[in-house]
Amino acid sequence: MKRPISLILSTALLLSLFAGCGKEPEPTQPMPTEPVQTTHPAETTMPTEHTVPTETTIPPETEAPDLQALRENLPVMDGSTSLIPLEAGLRAALFDISIEEATAQVSHTSSWSSFYNLLNGAADLVFSVPLSQMQWDTAAEWGVALETVPIAMEGFVFVVNAQNPVNSLTQAQIRDIYSGKITNWSEVGGLDEEIIPYQRNFDSGSQNYMIEFMGDTPLTDAPTELRPASMSGLMDVIAVNDNSRAAIGYSVYAYAADMYGNGNEIKFIRVDGVAPSKQSFADGTYPLLGCNYAIFHADQPADSHVRRFVDWILSDAGQYAVAQAGYVTIRDIGYDYTEARLEKYEGVGSGMDASGTVAPDVYLLTEVNHHVEDWGSYNSYSNHLTLTESSTAEGLPTWHITQLVDQRLEDEINQWIDAQMGWYTAGQAEMTQFVNQLNGNSSDSLYTEEWGDPMVCTVTIKNGYLTAVVALRFWKYGNSEQYKYYRTETAVWDLDTGRKLSTEELFYRGVDVDAVLNAYIQAYTQTTRDEFAGRPELLHDFVALPEDGWHLIPDGIYIDQGIAGFRTGEFIPFDWLPDGLLVTEIPRDFSPHLEDNGVIHVYHCPKLSTRDVHYRYYAEDRDNYVTLLKEDISPNAHRINEDLWNYVNTHFSTDVIVAYFEGLGFSREALDLMWLDWYGQVYANRYFLVTSERPYVYVPEDNSFVYYPQQAFLIYDLETGQSIHWSEIFREGWLEHSRMTCSLTDEPVETPWFDGLEEEWIVYDSMANLFAIRLLDGTQGYYLYIPAEYTNF
Repeated sequence: MKRPISLILSTALLLSLFAGCGKEPEPTQPMPTEPVQTTHPAETTMPTEHTVPTETTIPPETEAPDLQALRENLPVMDGSTSLIPLEAGLRAALFDISIEEATAQVSHTSSWSSFYNLLNGAADLVFSVPLSQMQWDTAAEWGVALETVPIAMEGFVFVVNAQNPVNSLTQAQIRDIYSGKITNWSEVGGLDEEIIPYQRNFDSGSQNYMIEFMGDTPLTDAPTELRPASMSGLMDVIAVNDNSRAAIGYSVYAYAADMYGNGNEIKFIRVDGVAPSKQSFADGTYPLLGCNYAIFHADQPADSHVRRFVDWILSDAGQYAVAQAGYVTIRDIGYDYTEARLEKYEGVGSGMDASGTVAPDVYLLTEVNHHVEDWGSYNSYSNHLTLTESSTAEGLPTWHITQLVDQRLEDEINQWIDAQMGWYTAGQAEMTQFVNQLNGNSSDSLYTEEWGDPMVCTVTIKNGYLTAVVALRFWKYGNSEQYKYYRTETAVWDLDTGRKLSTEELFYRGVDVDAVLNAYIQAYTQTTRDEFAGRPELLHDFVALPEDGWHLIPDGIYIDQGIAGFRTGEFIPFDWLPDGLLVTEIPRDFSPHLEDNGVIHVYHCPKLSTRDVHYRYYAEDRDNYVTLLKEDISPNAHRINEDLWNYVNTHFSTDVIVAYFEGLGFSREALDLMWLDWYGQVYANRYFLVTSERPYVYVPEDNSFVYYPQQAFLIYDLETGQSIHWSEIFREGWLEHSRMTCSLTDEPVETPWFDGLEEEWIVYDSMANLFAIRLLDGTQGYYLYIPAEYTNF
């Protein structure tokens, strides 16, 4: 099992950076009918045999009319996350599309959330494991009669760590373990270790199976720490967590085998000597068999689109689609089952040796000093090279770089960009179709291609590593507007060697790359660190990256739609990836590789801390937030927090601010106290900059503002714990290289100065790579812009 040396990033560490929580939907008003129970899955008999459906035995012409009607009247579906591949397989067969396209159309909430969506009418049909008694009781309370139709076989399986020597347990032994009668692995032929029996949360589908399996045997009341909130979480604690060798857990086979893709880290327990597999499900030898169900309101008319869709699932064509999706059919159609598992990516860093390197405080980037309107030449970020519009040998539009000294390398990069233009041109129509499918029949489209050009072609340089990206993207509206990606291709070259680099070469030698990436992405998908960007849209819990379908660059990772549970293509930035992993973080002067044409120059860009170094404290009496340092990051953190808190409470309490303005003759109602949160950020692991808005009163008589006089920003030096003047973060010569403008007219000031002026606020503009200071002289306001390359760190 691959896990080399010490440069491993633990899942627990990264998860601690991204704490988040979710909430189940509340039920709506009940509807009048009674619940209808169906045959228990354990009592389901195997149907009679049928011939094997193949492409030739299911003629398209005989299916076409019914399929067309189903396509036009597809039910609104939801379900358990473990059954996402099942719906995707049905959609792929029904619409004759790829499984990747179909997967991107599927959005399941969870076993219980989908159940509530069915009760309240938000879903017409749900795919689910057997309903629990609690769910049947809830349906009865709502007055809803439900019909459950088995559509695929399912196996209830138990998993242990691959290093556990126990391979087989009887049903009686498993019940004894989970009732607390057996507590040590030595009692069932294993090592002398205490058994750690994990369970699932109460509203999960696999917990329904477990309760049914235990029957009259009491199930121990597991504490929260032994109830992972997701199936991937359960698999992780058994596969790679501390003391994982002593753990045991359970799941449905479709998830544990096909979605989790556990590789060599976990193994299935044989139950009564029979190993779980699709073949042992199909021949009925595995003892813990159940069914996956299509569940809908029992009062659906016989000719409803819901019942017609379920009838199609039960047909030869539908059951063949079930088998193709990786599930076992409820009747024998002669399908030859093969065990398909996710092939997980594994990689070890092969870049430079990390020994002796120091976490950097700056990045070296390129800057384009002019703005070109044509897309492809658009400088939307400060480290993008200018691209020149050109044509490929096939006459397709493309974009080329012209700034490299090494002509051979420049040609290689331009040829790589040219090679992407074929799929880009063909992919535009495909993306339109995909976006339409995402929007479905909704008149209020959530996804659109209209906001900006769908094409992204950028070439960036960071610390001497050149990255080329070609992507087709679209836009998502809603509470968190953001770009989504239909397809992306990337490549990274080292300007010093001229070599195109692999993913592993971007990491220090010995770094466990898959552990780093999987932990980071799993943590990232569980919360939102940016209030303006929502979480990625997931079809199911993220577990691991597959061997392909994703693209890594120094600043983040692109993941294709349908890959690893992502509904749409996403870009996940490495803003919170700890230092000491990527070779691209070490500053290198790469200016000799660029033509000195007056367009590009290399500069220092101050690096915001990537570590989780601060938190937000909510002050109820002031109704706003103050950013404070986590006190384990610096010996002076406590001192800085105390000083900041005293300053805020002394000078920016509501009573003090109101008293000041009332003393000037203004009423409390005229005072604007909004946006007084104190936002903080650590720069280069050295300087803590905290800023806030200043309270003010608007005077309509002369269209002017009266501002609170107290300074609304502070800068602390983490090494000394002292508050410092803003000019102290810049090195000698900064003023003569700065520019200054009048705030009202934007006219330049010939000779910048700041002595004697009142300082209102300071902010770092990462897009322009400069610090902006607002200064006042009592009647006139000024902006002083200081290039960040003149910071003294």
